[in-house]
Amino acid sequence: MDLHIPSDTKPSLRERLSAAVRRLMATIRHALLAMASGVLLVISAVLRPIGYREILLFAGLGLISIGVAPICPPAAWIVPGLVLAGVAIFGVRA
Repeated sequence: MDLHIPSDTKPSLRERLSAAVRRLMATIRHALLAMASGVLLVISAVLRPIGYREILLFAGLGLISIGVAPICPPAAWIVPGLVLAGVAIFGVRA
């Protein structure tokens, strides 16, 4: 990125401003890279413990919820909640 510096500016001031802008851009670039790597680290830490069984469980609960909703809308929340509570209390036996 170029910063327009007026032509009547002294050369030494112009060089210092140019160097300051380069340092600022480098700092911003480093900060953005650090934030992006932090976000990726958090996403990988969150997704690591999720296996295919959990994905199938949530997909099945979503389908149950969609199927029950036309019959009784509150049951679309109650039934999957009961299934999740049962899995949390009793676990899954494979």
